[in-house]
Amino acid sequence: MRRTMARVGFSLLEVVIAVSVLSIAVLGVMSAMTYSVTQQGHAELVPVAAHYAQQIMEDIKINRRHTSVAAPGVPNAASGMNSTTPVAIDAAPFQAVFNRVRDTNGDNGIDGNDDFVHLDRYQRTITMQRLTNTSTDYRYNLIRVIITVRWTEGSGVGDQGSNVVTRSFRLEAVLN
Repeated sequence: MRRTMARVGFSLLEVVIAVSVLSIAVLGVMSAMTYSVTQQGHAELVPVAAHYAQQIMEDIKINRRHTSVAAPGVPNAASGMNSTTPVAIDAAPFQAVFNRVRDTNGDNGIDGNDDFVHLDRYQRTITMQRLTNTSTDYRYNLIRVIITVRWTEGSGVGDQGSNVVTRSFRLEAVLN
């Protein structure tokens, strides 16, 4: 009587194929996780930049900084606006806009035991221009204000200095 042996176990080829398929799946998941962590860091910085730009825009509106120069001019670079060079987010004339100290020790008061808010990551440029230079045009008194807030961040997980990128948020309004 002849006995037939049932096949037991896996062949080496089957094991190699299974490990390869599993490796590809794990690499895909790891790639997605890396991308997710990078985007989370970016998502934390964008609303802060938008908030800073909005604070500056509100200060410009309230203090009518866009009309602080006689026609046909607009504020010059010496005023802290209309400069193409990025400056600190809280540079003149916006020092008072930013609350630089926050209650970090939880005593519900601002005192010598509290820390400064770190604004050094963010820089800004403000551009103002008239919609037209023709004084008889109704748009002559309208001024386009563009606030760009810039910051640097890593472009991936575990970035060292070589993978740092500059991002920006732009806020634009036309003021009268």
